[in-house]
Amino acid sequence: MRRASANPACARAHARRALTHTHTRTRTHACTCEHAYVTTYAHTLAADTALLGRTRGLLIDLQASCVHWVEHQHTHMHTHSHTRAHTHVHTRMQTRTNTRTNTRT
Repeated sequence: MRRASANPACARAHARRALTHTHTRTRTHACTCEHAYVTTYAHTLAADTALLGRTRGLLIDLQASCVHWVEHQHTHMHTHSHTRAHTHVHTRMQTRTNTRTNTRT
């Protein structure tokens, strides 16, 4: 009996979960994020990797070969709080000089 390595997508998802994201801003809103990924592994006797690829989710008894493929769906929901700071500085300087010369002769 040997165990095939986990799905690389699953391993990446586990690695992503370890990351911490910090956003600092002034306007606050909450977002709910859902992360779903599949963990796949197989128990085999007389390992046939081509057969494994064709028999997802099935239990097969074929002569001396016994293949059992199991998938787990993991869904993680979590809420992020984002605060957003936006600063606008408007500086408007206007200098207007009107010079009018009337000359009468």
